[in-house]
Amino acid sequence: METKYRALNGKITERGILRKDIAKSIGVSSRAFRNKMTGVAPFTWDEVTLIRQKYFPDCSLEQLFTVEKQ
Repeated sequence: METKYRALNGKITERGILRKDIAKSIGVSSRAFRNKMTGVAPFTWDEVTLIRQKYFPDCSLEQLFTVEKQ
């Protein structure tokens, strides 16, 4: 999966978090979460703050959601 959010993707993998669990916690399907990670659909403010609070409280939003230029 070519992700728009490389830092977030790396942290998910590093910590062994299931993407389907993150999707469920923000109230979207696995496909919708994948679309958000690849930039097809945007994350909402509520989604990014919930992901950070629940899974990555030690990381800043800037660390997790900065878009990498390709």
